[in-house]
Amino acid sequence: MADKCPVTTSKNTVARALKKLRYTKPYPSPIPLLSEKNRISRLEWAEKNLSNDWQHAIFTDEASIWIARGRIRMWTKEGTERLRTTVKHTQKVNIWAAFSSVVTFPLCIFQEILTAALFVNILEGHLITQATVFHGSEWILVQDNDPKHSQTNQGMD
Repeated sequence: MADKCPVTTSKNTVARALKKLRYTKPYPSPIPLLSEKNRISRLEWAEKNLSNDWQHAIFTDEASIWIARGRIRMWTKEGTERLRTTVKHTQKVNIWAAFSSVVTFPLCIFQEILTAALFVNILEGHLITQATVFHGSEWILVQDNDPKHSQTNQGMD
């Protein structure tokens, strides 16, 4: 294109021209982490389990820390949605954690995908023995605030 049009233009000139055309360059709007359906589902779970005795419950969850996910600004026509596409699988580190009313379990940090085999290794290496020491045989595993992921320790020994 430079061969066909030898005129040079600065970034500031282009930015001013875009602003005259009513383009802006804000940060993209964040997308909520929870949908309305998920929010309602979690609230229903909490209300249903409000009377439970949580003294022997062990709560676990996983999280990912995304590496090099910076905020990017982009030119967008006024009045249009400012969502940007991103790479779905950037480099990340995963963390598994657990806690109860009497103990915080060691963090488990890993980079691979959490498979069933890896999860069993995490439970055996980071949770089951310590759970039995602090809670005896009466502890309950609670994952993701979802009844299908929660169970007592029976059958896990």
